[in-house]
Amino acid sequence: MLSTLFDWMNYWGILSRGFQKLPMVFEHDQEHYYVVWETSFSVSEFSLEWWTDAIPISKQVGRHNIVKAQYKMIDESHHRYSAIIGPVGHTTKVHYKCTSKSAWTNEYTIPRRSETELTRILVISDNQNGPTEFRQVLTGIQNHYGKGNAPDAILHVGDSVQYANRLEDWQNQLFSPLEDAGGYQHRSPIVWVPGNHDHDKARTPDNSNIYADMYHGIQTTEGLDAPEVLNGTYHRFYHTASLGTARIIVLDAECPSAEQSEFLER
Repeated sequence: MLSTLFDWMNYWGILSRGFQKLPMVFEHDQEHYYVVWETSFSVSEFSLEWWTDAIPISKQVGRHNIVKAQYKMIDESHHRYSAIIGPVGHTTKVHYKCTSKSAWTNEYTIPRRSETELTRILVISDNQNGPTEFRQVLTGIQNHYGKGNAPDAILHVGDSVQYANRLEDWQNQLFSPLEDAGGYQHRSPIVWVPGNHDHDKARTPDNSNIYADMYHGIQTTEGLDAPEVLNGTYHRFYHTASLGTARIIVLDAECPSAEQSEFLER
């Protein structure tokens, strides 16, 4: 049974160009963002195009950055793409869109607060197994901000799905509710702290970390083609993010390491 308008539109082809999941953007470090999206069919030569307001308006068209997306086939009807934006430098806005010859998204804009500006951070957690309640909460948040407005960033502190290896959980419990409630995930970068429900700690090749890995420590899309990324054994959740006047440090309590301890000391 199709439970949401988003899924219904996708099923009947009303949602344009076969997207299963429209782009979700994550804070990657001080000057980078990680973007992931998914289609229901394989698309060759998918790219992410991005640019910033630091570029003079008259020269924007010629100064766009285009990176070829990293591709992973999950199954016959789930094809995941990911790319890294950055470095973005000092700018108030970052614009991006995902494009190919047969599929493309709208243009999205990520606003960036300066180090002296207050930042509106939406904090959410434990929405697993409660898509109806999650939609109700998100609708209330949307009413608070007003149509067309959004938080500057989202801090998700874990347990976004019940079972990390179930594709329907990711769709029904995270992606679709966010899409139905205004699509904050396209323009409000997520600082994600995965919970024990969100990822497979085994770190064996071909594990269940379909969407949980943000690949912190890798700063280029080309780096996503590293063997340890492709086979699923790359693991680094710990990182830091600066959001306006806020400084957020994310640590991995479930998979501690000497590298993480050194990171924290720095």
